Amino acid sequence: MSEPDTGARRAGPYRDIDLGDMSLPLWVIEFGSDGRCLSPETRELLVAEAAKPSYTDVFVFSHGWNNTFANAVASYEKFITGYHQFQRTNGLPPPDPYRPLLVGLFWPSIYLLLPGERAPDIAAGPPADGPPAGGDFTAAVRDVTAALEPEGAARFRELAARSDLTGSEARELAGLLAGAYPADDDVDDGTAPTADDVMATWSSLIEAGFTEDGGDATGPDSFGVADEDRASAAGPGMAGVISSVARFDPRDIVRAFTVYEMKDRAGVVGSAGGSALLCDLLGASDQPRVHLIGHSYGCRLLMSAICANSLPRKVRSLLLEPAVNYLCFARQVPKAGRPGGYRPALSQVEEPIMSTFSPNDKALHDFFHLAVRRHQDLGELKIAALGVVPSIYAALGGWGPGGLDGDEAKELPLMRYPDRYPPGDVTCRVLALNGARGIGGHSDVINEWTFWALYNQMAG
Repeated sequence: MSEPDTGARRAGPYRDIDLGDMSLPLWVIEFGSDGRCLSPETRELLVAEAAKPSYTDVFVFSHGWNNTFANAVASYEKFITGYHQFQRTNGLPPPDPYRPLLVGLFWPSIYLLLPGERAPDIAAGPPADGPPAGGDFTAAVRDVTAALEPEGAARFRELAARSDLTGSEARELAGLLAGAYPADDDVDDGTAPTADDVMATWSSLIEAGFTEDGGDATGPDSFGVADEDRASAAGPGMAGVISSVARFDPRDIVRAFTVYEMKDRAGVVGSAGGSALLCDLLGASDQPRVHLIGHSYGCRLLMSAICANSLPRKVRSLLLEPAVNYLCFARQVPKAGRPGGYRPALSQVEEPIMSTFSPNDKALHDFFHLAVRRHQDLGELKIAALGVVPSIYAALGGWGPGGLDGDEAKELPLMRYPDRYPPGDVTCRVLALNGARGIGGHSDVINEWTFWALYNQMAG
């Protein structure tokens, strides 16, 4: 496998992936925070390539929040190689004929880019107006403090200016920010979360793999969490309560608070650049089947791409571990009086949408509804549940879909080869796959369980 250059590159595939019996080019298309394509020449060549009659399938991958370019590409390659190895190991024949085209999307999912985290130029167009897509620390602090009272904002700026924080200082920061999170009037008495709630939410995003650091972090303690504090913490899910001797990087705290901004950005990128690219890929030819595979906020990007415009033809399959509201497909969202924002996707995908969820995905099962609960998050309104959820702001990837008609959704356990998924029917549009056995955490989605799910979609 050839290594990528670190500087500007010519237009074309990013790298070739050697699968032993075949070599597949991986195309990477980069977008800015406003959805504008930052690799227009490569995009043009990709669409022309997809129009060639030799391709049978196009796989489009989208990463989630807080991914560097290197992490995103590594996860795509891991899925691609793992999926094809899974087929060979189990003697599973691919479709005949079978020549896939691989597309990885990259969007600026990190608000504060540190040295070495920026993407290389991939046949980029003219520079974007304004600051770099990753933002800067001063702007990030300004955005965070906009929701605070003047005295609290001043103290936040003082703490954020330090090189690191003690656990007690981090707790003080959590107390300052607790009031900036909207109250959830469907849980308890509708009060805003406490400092401990905020600390737990921050820590869960890191510990549960929601940052998808690709193994670059040093483990659970990399976010300043001491094991003894986890054991003694009180309250629901208080895995992140931190002692006074732990150290925090203020940049990590600010990054964690931008969970709102990155959620919105995924929708913007999907609705603008992602949708235009998907329409072009589907319209280039009526031959290749198009399969979308997303993780975390990458699912929001892909579903926004599907729903933003009328597609030339249907996508063949959609495989998700989504960080979106569990009512996103609902026929009627409580309090809103209208359908879920992603309900149009149900008619834009040929195969039933496979949406995994798992109680082991702590970030989505235990904390998403604490961190992301603005009115527009309910049902994903800004462009009868299968289970009991803790809040109407619960995550699809933590609890499964809600608000669908009885024949529109079916809950199944995530299957392991050779157990076959039951044949689909025309009315079922969403298969809610309970990953209690096969998904051990938020980032544990590249494994034989999800490979088998995709294979069944391919063979459907």
